[in-house]
Amino acid sequence: MAEDSVLGGRHLAKGRPAPIRVATLLSHPLGPGSGLGTFILGLTEALQRNPGLDLVLIAPGDVRGAAGRRVSQTLLAFQQLWQLRHERPDVVHTHDHPALLAAAIAYRALSGGRAHIVHSSHLDPVGRRSWWKRILLGWLLARCSVVTVVARNSVEKLALVASPVPGLDIVEVVPGAATIRLRDKSDPAVAAFAASIGHRSGPVLLQVSNFLYPAKVKGTLRLMEAFVEVRQRCPGVRLLLIGTGPLLGTVKEARERLGLTDSVTIPGTFIEDLSLPVGLSDVHCHISLQDACPISILEAMHAGKPVVASRTGGIPELIDDGVTGTLVDDEPSQIAAAIVDFLEHPDKARATGARAQRVAQSRFTWERVATDFERLYGAMPQTVAARAGGEIANLVD
Repeated sequence: MAEDSVLGGRHLAKGRPAPIRVATLLSHPLGPGSGLGTFILGLTEALQRNPGLDLVLIAPGDVRGAAGRRVSQTLLAFQQLWQLRHERPDVVHTHDHPALLAAAIAYRALSGGRAHIVHSSHLDPVGRRSWWKRILLGWLLARCSVVTVVARNSVEKLALVASPVPGLDIVEVVPGAATIRLRDKSDPAVAAFAASIGHRSGPVLLQVSNFLYPAKVKGTLRLMEAFVEVRQRCPGVRLLLIGTGPLLGTVKEARERLGLTDSVTIPGTFIEDLSLPVGLSDVHCHISLQDACPISILEAMHAGKPVVASRTGGIPELIDDGVTGTLVDDEPSQIAAAIVDFLEHPDKARATGARAQRVAQSRFTWERVATDFERLYGAMPQTVAARAGGEIANLVD
Protein backbone atom coordinates (compact mmCIF):
# COMPACT_ATOMS: atom_id res chain seq x y z
CA MET A 1 0.00 0.00 0.00
CA ALA A 2 1.38 3.38 -0.98
CA GLU A 3 2.58 5.63 1.80
CA ASP A 4 0.26 8.62 2.16
CA SER A 5 0.55 12.24 3.23
CA VAL A 6 -2.06 14.78 4.25
CA LEU A 7 -2.36 18.20 2.58
CA GLY A 8 -4.84 20.65 4.07
CA GLY A 9 -7.14 17.87 5.22
CA ARG A 10 -6.93 16.01 1.87
CA HIS A 11 -5.52 12.49 1.69
CA LEU A 12 -2.90 12.11 -1.05
CA ALA A 13 -0.91 9.17 -2.33
CA LYS A 14 2.81 9.84 -1.96
CA GLY A 15 4.36 11.11 -5.18
CA ARG A 16 1.04 12.08 -6.72
CA PRO A 17 0.75 15.81 -7.52
CA ALA A 18 -1.52 17.49 -5.02
CA PRO A 19 -4.08 19.94 -6.38
CA ILE A 20 -4.01 23.51 -5.20
CA ARG A 21 -7.27 24.22 -3.41
CA VAL A 22 -8.61 27.59 -4.58
CA ALA A 23 -11.60 29.17 -2.82
CA THR A 24 -13.46 31.98 -4.58
CA LEU A 25 -15.51 34.14 -2.23
CA LEU A 26 -18.87 35.48 -3.41
CA SER A 27 -20.93 38.27 -1.88
CA HIS A 28 -24.15 36.70 -3.22
CA PRO A 29 -25.23 33.59 -5.14
CA LEU A 30 -24.25 33.75 -8.79
CA GLY A 31 -26.85 34.26 -11.46
CA PRO A 32 -27.33 35.82 -14.90
CA GLY A 33 -27.38 39.56 -15.42
CA SER A 34 -24.11 40.51 -13.76
CA GLY A 35 -20.84 41.15 -15.56
CA LEU A 36 -18.92 40.08 -12.46
CA GLY A 37 -21.03 36.94 -12.14
CA THR A 38 -20.40 36.12 -15.80
CA PHE A 39 -16.66 36.58 -15.26
CA ILE A 40 -16.54 34.29 -12.22
CA LEU A 41 -18.67 31.59 -13.87
CA GLY A 42 -16.65 31.70 -17.11
CA LEU A 43 -13.34 31.55 -15.27
CA THR A 44 -14.48 28.74 -12.97
CA GLU A 45 -15.72 26.62 -15.87
CA ALA A 46 -12.41 27.02 -17.69
CA LEU A 47 -10.35 26.27 -14.56
CA GLN A 48 -12.32 23.08 -13.88
CA ARG A 49 -10.50 21.47 -16.80
CA ASN A 50 -7.23 21.63 -14.85
CA PRO A 51 -6.80 18.58 -12.59
CA GLY A 52 -4.10 20.47 -10.70
CA LEU A 53 -6.73 22.74 -9.14
CA ASP A 54 -9.39 21.93 -6.56
CA LEU A 55 -12.00 24.70 -6.87
CA VAL A 56 -14.48 25.83 -4.24
CA LEU A 57 -17.08 28.60 -4.63
CA ILE A 58 -18.14 30.02 -1.28
CA ALA A 59 -21.37 32.03 -1.25
CA PRO A 60 -23.07 33.20 1.96
CA GLY A 61 -26.02 31.03 2.88
CA ASP A 62 -28.26 34.00 3.63
CA VAL A 63 -27.20 37.46 2.50
CA ARG A 64 -30.38 39.17 3.70
CA GLY A 65 -31.58 39.88 7.18
CA ALA A 66 -34.98 40.92 8.52
CA ALA A 67 -37.36 42.64 6.09
CA GLY A 68 -35.10 41.74 3.16
CA ARG A 69 -32.30 44.11 4.19
CA ARG A 70 -28.78 43.11 3.19
CA VAL A 71 -26.68 41.81 6.04
CA SER A 72 -23.88 43.99 7.36
CA GLN A 73 -20.41 43.89 5.85
CA THR A 74 -19.09 42.59 9.16
CA LEU A 75 -21.52 39.67 9.23
CA LEU A 76 -20.73 38.84 5.60
CA ALA A 77 -17.00 38.75 6.44
CA PHE A 78 -17.58 36.45 9.42
CA GLN A 79 -19.77 34.12 7.33
CA GLN A 80 -17.03 33.77 4.73
CA LEU A 81 -14.29 33.39 7.33
CA TRP A 82 -16.16 30.50 8.95
CA GLN A 83 -16.47 28.80 5.56
CA LEU A 84 -12.78 29.32 4.82
CA ARG A 85 -11.81 27.71 8.12
CA HIS A 86 -13.90 24.72 7.10
CA GLU A 87 -12.61 24.45 3.50
CA ARG A 88 -8.93 25.20 4.30
CA PRO A 89 -7.91 26.48 0.84
CA ASP A 90 -4.34 27.18 -0.24
CA VAL A 91 -5.38 30.22 -2.31
CA VAL A 92 -8.30 32.57 -1.65
CA HIS A 93 -9.57 34.54 -4.66
CA THR A 94 -11.75 37.59 -3.99
CA HIS A 95 -13.43 39.99 -6.41
CA ASP A 96 -14.08 43.69 -5.71
CA HIS A 97 -15.81 43.30 -2.32
CA PRO A 98 -13.68 44.70 0.59
CA ALA A 99 -15.52 42.59 3.20
CA LEU A 100 -14.58 39.41 1.35
CA LEU A 101 -10.97 40.55 1.12
CA ALA A 102 -10.97 41.22 4.87
CA ALA A 103 -12.24 37.67 5.47
CA ALA A 104 -9.44 36.28 3.30
CA ILE A 105 -6.80 38.24 5.20
CA ALA A 106 -8.20 37.10 8.56
CA TYR A 107 -8.16 33.49 7.35
CA ARG A 108 -4.53 33.77 6.33
CA ALA A 109 -3.63 35.15 9.75
CA LEU A 110 -5.48 32.31 11.49
CA SER A 111 -3.80 29.73 9.26
CA GLY A 112 -0.33 30.91 10.20
CA GLY A 113 0.22 32.93 7.04
CA ARG A 114 0.17 29.86 4.83
CA ALA A 115 -2.67 30.87 2.51
CA HIS A 116 -2.20 33.16 -0.47
CA ILE A 117 -4.66 35.85 -1.56
CA VAL A 118 -5.50 36.89 -5.12
CA HIS A 119 -7.79 39.92 -5.35
CA SER A 120 -9.36 40.93 -8.67
CA SER A 121 -10.71 44.43 -9.24
CA HIS A 122 -13.25 44.87 -12.05
CA LEU A 123 -14.15 48.48 -11.30
CA ASP A 124 -13.61 51.68 -13.26
CA PRO A 125 -13.81 54.38 -10.56
CA VAL A 126 -14.92 57.80 -11.75
CA GLY A 127 -14.19 59.74 -8.57
CA ARG A 128 -11.86 59.79 -5.61
CA ARG A 129 -13.14 57.88 -2.60
CA SER A 130 -13.13 59.32 0.91
CA TRP A 131 -9.78 59.27 2.72
CA TRP A 132 -10.75 56.56 5.20
CA LYS A 133 -12.02 54.23 2.45
CA ARG A 134 -8.79 54.73 0.50
CA ILE A 135 -6.68 53.95 3.58
CA LEU A 136 -8.77 50.88 4.43
CA LEU A 137 -8.60 49.42 0.92
CA GLY A 138 -4.92 50.32 0.64
CA TRP A 139 -4.23 48.39 3.85
CA LEU A 140 -6.18 45.38 2.54
CA LEU A 141 -4.55 45.37 -0.92
CA ALA A 142 -1.07 45.63 0.59
CA ARG A 143 -1.67 42.22 2.19
CA CYS A 144 -2.54 40.46 -1.07
CA SER A 145 -0.16 38.15 -2.88
CA VAL A 146 -1.45 39.40 -6.24
CA VAL A 147 -3.90 42.13 -7.28
CA THR A 148 -5.36 41.81 -10.77
CA VAL A 149 -7.22 44.43 -12.79
CA VAL A 150 -9.04 44.00 -16.08
CA ALA A 151 -7.45 46.94 -17.91
CA ARG A 152 -4.21 48.92 -17.94
CA ASN A 153 -6.36 52.00 -17.44
CA SER A 154 -7.49 50.53 -14.11
CA VAL A 155 -3.90 50.40 -12.84
CA GLU A 156 -3.66 54.16 -13.25
CA LYS A 157 -6.93 54.64 -11.35
CA LEU A 158 -5.96 52.60 -8.28
CA ALA A 159 -4.92 55.84 -6.59
CA LEU A 160 -8.59 56.90 -6.60
CA VAL A 161 -9.61 53.98 -4.39
CA ALA A 162 -6.54 52.91 -2.40
CA SER A 163 -3.85 54.63 -0.35
CA PRO A 164 -1.13 53.62 -0.54
CA VAL A 165 -1.44 52.18 -4.04
CA PRO A 166 -0.28 48.54 -4.13
CA GLY A 167 3.18 48.07 -5.59
CA LEU A 168 3.33 47.35 -9.29
CA ASP A 169 5.26 44.18 -8.47
CA ILE A 170 2.02 42.55 -7.28
CA VAL A 171 -0.38 44.11 -9.83
CA GLU A 172 -1.23 42.17 -12.98
CA VAL A 173 -3.57 43.03 -15.88
CA VAL A 174 -5.89 40.14 -16.77
CA PRO A 175 -8.60 41.29 -19.22
CA GLY A 176 -11.99 39.64 -19.35
CA ALA A 177 -13.32 37.15 -21.87
CA ALA A 178 -16.57 35.91 -23.33
CA THR A 179 -18.24 33.15 -25.23
CA ILE A 180 -21.59 33.17 -26.99
CA ARG A 181 -23.62 30.92 -29.23
CA LEU A 182 -23.55 32.16 -32.81
CA ARG A 183 -26.99 33.01 -34.19
CA ASP A 184 -28.40 35.21 -36.95
CA LYS A 185 -31.81 36.52 -37.93
CA SER A 186 -32.65 33.32 -39.83
CA ASP A 187 -32.50 31.30 -36.61
CA PRO A 188 -36.07 30.33 -35.56
CA ALA A 189 -35.26 31.11 -31.92
CA VAL A 190 -34.10 34.61 -32.89
CA ALA A 191 -37.24 35.10 -34.98
CA ALA A 192 -39.36 34.05 -32.00
CA PHE A 193 -37.48 36.47 -29.77
CA ALA A 194 -38.04 39.29 -32.29
CA ALA A 195 -41.76 38.54 -32.29
CA SER A 196 -41.82 38.57 -28.48
CA ILE A 197 -40.57 42.19 -28.42
CA GLY A 198 -42.83 43.27 -31.28
CA HIS A 199 -40.09 43.63 -33.90
CA ARG A 200 -41.05 42.63 -37.43
CA SER A 201 -38.39 44.08 -39.73
CA GLY A 202 -35.63 46.64 -39.99
CA PRO A 203 -32.19 47.04 -38.43
CA VAL A 204 -31.69 46.61 -34.69
CA LEU A 205 -29.24 48.38 -32.41
CA LEU A 206 -28.44 46.59 -29.15
CA GLN A 207 -27.01 47.80 -25.87
CA VAL A 208 -26.59 45.44 -22.89
CA SER A 209 -25.95 47.30 -19.64
CA ASN A 210 -27.68 47.19 -16.27
CA PHE A 211 -29.19 50.37 -14.88
CA LEU A 212 -27.22 50.41 -11.63
CA TYR A 213 -24.65 53.20 -11.80
CA PRO A 214 -25.43 56.83 -12.70
CA ALA A 215 -22.38 57.19 -14.97
CA LYS A 216 -23.43 54.15 -16.98
CA VAL A 217 -27.05 55.25 -17.20
CA LYS A 218 -25.92 58.68 -18.43
CA GLY A 219 -24.29 56.85 -21.31
CA THR A 220 -27.55 55.07 -22.08
CA LEU A 221 -29.34 58.43 -22.13
CA ARG A 222 -26.72 59.80 -24.56
CA LEU A 223 -27.36 56.81 -26.81
CA MET A 224 -31.09 57.48 -26.76
CA GLU A 225 -30.50 61.12 -27.67
CA ALA A 226 -28.30 59.97 -30.55
CA PHE A 227 -30.98 57.51 -31.60
CA VAL A 228 -33.36 60.39 -32.34
CA GLU A 229 -31.01 61.40 -35.17
CA VAL A 230 -30.36 57.80 -36.22
CA ARG A 231 -34.08 57.18 -36.64
CA GLN A 232 -34.44 60.25 -38.84
CA ARG A 233 -31.73 59.02 -41.19
CA CYS A 234 -32.58 55.30 -41.03
CA PRO A 235 -36.37 54.84 -40.75
CA GLY A 236 -37.50 51.54 -39.29
CA VAL A 237 -34.49 51.11 -37.01
CA ARG A 238 -35.10 49.84 -33.47
CA LEU A 239 -33.01 50.28 -30.32
CA LEU A 240 -33.09 47.39 -27.85
CA LEU A 241 -31.85 48.11 -24.32
CA ILE A 242 -31.23 44.98 -22.23
CA GLY A 243 -30.77 45.54 -18.52
CA THR A 244 -32.41 46.01 -15.18
CA GLY A 245 -31.73 47.85 -11.96
CA PRO A 246 -32.93 50.68 -9.72
CA LEU A 247 -32.45 53.35 -12.42
CA LEU A 248 -34.69 51.58 -14.93
CA GLY A 249 -37.38 54.21 -14.35
CA THR A 250 -34.96 56.98 -15.35
CA VAL A 251 -34.33 55.28 -18.69
CA LYS A 252 -38.03 54.72 -19.36
CA GLU A 253 -38.80 58.35 -18.52
CA ALA A 254 -36.17 59.49 -21.03
CA ARG A 255 -37.74 57.26 -23.68
CA GLU A 256 -41.08 58.97 -23.11
CA ARG A 257 -39.56 62.45 -23.08
CA LEU A 258 -37.72 61.86 -26.36
CA GLY A 259 -40.80 60.43 -28.06
CA LEU A 260 -39.19 57.03 -28.66
CA THR A 261 -41.82 54.74 -27.16
CA ASP A 262 -42.53 53.01 -30.48
CA SER A 263 -38.89 52.43 -31.46
CA VAL A 264 -36.94 51.83 -28.22
CA THR A 265 -37.63 48.50 -26.53
CA ILE A 266 -36.75 48.08 -22.85
CA PRO A 267 -37.82 44.65 -21.57
CA GLY A 268 -36.86 45.65 -18.02
CA THR A 269 -35.63 42.16 -17.15
CA PHE A 270 -32.38 40.43 -17.92
CA ILE A 271 -32.50 37.95 -20.80
CA GLU A 272 -30.54 34.87 -19.81
CA ASP A 273 -29.77 33.74 -23.38
CA LEU A 274 -28.06 36.83 -24.77
CA SER A 275 -27.37 35.05 -28.06
CA LEU A 276 -30.99 35.87 -29.00
CA PRO A 277 -30.78 39.70 -28.89
CA VAL A 278 -27.18 39.61 -30.14
CA GLY A 279 -28.24 37.43 -33.07
CA LEU A 280 -31.06 39.86 -33.87
CA SER A 281 -28.82 42.95 -33.76
CA ASP A 282 -27.05 44.68 -36.64
CA VAL A 283 -24.87 47.01 -34.57
CA HIS A 284 -23.80 46.57 -30.96
CA CYS A 285 -23.60 49.76 -28.91
CA HIS A 286 -21.92 50.35 -25.58
CA ILE A 287 -22.24 54.00 -24.62
CA SER A 288 -21.18 54.60 -21.03
CA LEU A 289 -19.26 57.16 -19.01
CA GLN A 290 -17.76 54.43 -16.81
CA ASP A 291 -16.55 50.93 -17.67
CA ALA A 292 -13.42 48.85 -17.25
CA CYS A 293 -13.89 45.76 -19.44
CA PRO A 294 -17.53 45.24 -20.50
CA ILE A 295 -18.13 41.57 -21.22
CA SER A 296 -21.08 42.52 -23.43
CA ILE A 297 -18.63 44.12 -25.88
CA LEU A 298 -16.56 40.94 -25.94
CA GLU A 299 -19.70 38.85 -26.54
CA ALA A 300 -20.60 41.06 -29.50
CA MET A 301 -17.06 40.74 -30.89
CA HIS A 302 -17.22 36.94 -30.58
CA ALA A 303 -20.53 37.07 -32.48
CA GLY A 304 -18.95 39.10 -35.29
CA LYS A 305 -20.95 42.27 -34.67
CA PRO A 306 -19.64 45.78 -35.42
CA VAL A 307 -19.35 47.77 -32.19
CA VAL A 308 -19.85 51.47 -31.48
CA ALA A 309 -18.51 52.14 -27.98
CA SER A 310 -17.46 54.95 -25.70
CA ARG A 311 -13.86 56.05 -25.55
CA THR A 312 -13.71 55.65 -21.78
CA GLY A 313 -12.16 53.43 -19.10
CA GLY A 314 -10.68 50.22 -20.45
CA ILE A 315 -12.85 50.07 -23.58
CA PRO A 316 -10.11 51.43 -25.92
CA GLU A 317 -8.02 48.41 -24.88
CA LEU A 318 -10.71 46.14 -26.36
CA ILE A 319 -11.60 48.03 -29.54
CA ASP A 320 -9.07 49.06 -32.18
CA ASP A 321 -10.75 52.24 -33.41
CA GLY A 322 -11.60 52.04 -37.10
CA VAL A 323 -10.51 48.39 -37.31
CA THR A 324 -12.60 46.25 -34.95
CA GLY A 325 -15.17 48.91 -34.11
CA THR A 326 -15.68 52.64 -33.69
CA LEU A 327 -14.89 54.60 -30.54
CA VAL A 328 -16.85 57.75 -29.79
CA ASP A 329 -17.05 60.51 -27.22
CA ASP A 330 -20.30 61.10 -25.34
CA GLU A 331 -21.57 63.59 -27.92
CA PRO A 332 -24.92 62.38 -29.36
CA SER A 333 -24.18 63.62 -32.89
CA GLN A 334 -20.88 61.71 -32.96
CA ILE A 335 -22.55 58.56 -31.65
CA ALA A 336 -25.30 58.85 -34.27
CA ALA A 337 -22.81 59.35 -37.10
CA ALA A 338 -20.88 56.20 -36.16
CA ILE A 339 -24.04 54.10 -35.99
CA VAL A 340 -25.43 55.43 -39.27
CA ASP A 341 -22.10 54.75 -40.96
CA PHE A 342 -22.45 51.03 -40.19
CA LEU A 343 -26.15 50.93 -41.10
CA GLU A 344 -25.60 52.67 -44.45
CA HIS A 345 -22.51 50.60 -45.30
CA PRO A 346 -23.35 46.95 -44.51
CA ASP A 347 -20.19 45.66 -46.21
CA LYS A 348 -18.10 47.79 -43.86
CA ALA A 349 -20.15 46.57 -40.90
CA ARG A 350 -19.61 42.92 -41.86
CA ALA A 351 -15.87 43.40 -42.41
CA THR A 352 -15.50 45.22 -39.09
CA GLY A 353 -17.43 42.50 -37.28
CA ALA A 354 -15.32 39.77 -38.89
CA ARG A 355 -12.09 41.45 -37.76
CA ALA A 356 -13.50 41.88 -34.27
CA GLN A 357 -14.44 38.21 -34.16
CA ARG A 358 -10.92 37.11 -35.10
CA VAL A 359 -9.44 39.30 -32.37
CA ALA A 360 -11.92 38.04 -29.77
CA GLN A 361 -11.25 34.41 -30.65
CA SER A 362 -7.51 34.89 -30.25
CA ARG A 363 -7.29 37.31 -27.30
CA PHE A 364 -10.48 37.29 -25.26
CA THR A 365 -11.16 33.65 -24.39
CA TRP A 366 -11.81 31.97 -21.06
CA GLU A 367 -8.97 29.57 -21.79
CA ARG A 368 -6.57 32.52 -21.93
CA VAL A 369 -7.97 34.00 -18.70
CA ALA A 370 -7.74 30.60 -17.01
CA THR A 371 -4.12 30.22 -18.14
CA ASP A 372 -3.28 33.60 -16.59
CA PHE A 373 -4.82 32.66 -13.26
CA GLU A 374 -3.31 29.17 -13.32
CA ARG A 375 0.05 30.90 -13.63
CA LEU A 376 -0.77 33.19 -10.69
CA TYR A 377 -2.05 30.34 -8.52
CA GLY A 378 0.89 28.14 -9.52
CA ALA A 379 3.40 30.84 -8.63
CA MET A 380 2.43 30.27 -5.00
CA PRO A 381 3.39 26.63 -4.39
CA GLN A 382 5.81 27.16 -1.51
CA THR A 383 3.12 27.02 1.15
CA VAL A 384 1.47 23.98 -0.40
CA ALA A 385 4.78 22.16 -0.74
CA ALA A 386 5.68 22.89 2.87
CA ARG A 387 2.37 21.47 4.08
CA ALA A 388 3.03 18.28 2.11
CA GLY A 389 6.42 17.76 3.70
CA GLY A 390 8.30 19.17 0.72
CA GLU A 391 7.15 16.35 -1.55
CA ILE A 392 5.08 18.52 -3.88
CA ALA A 393 6.29 21.45 -5.93
CA ASN A 394 5.53 23.22 -9.16
CA LEU A 395 1.91 22.19 -9.02
CA VAL A 396 0.90 24.25 -12.04
CA ASP A 397 3.28 24.92 -14.92
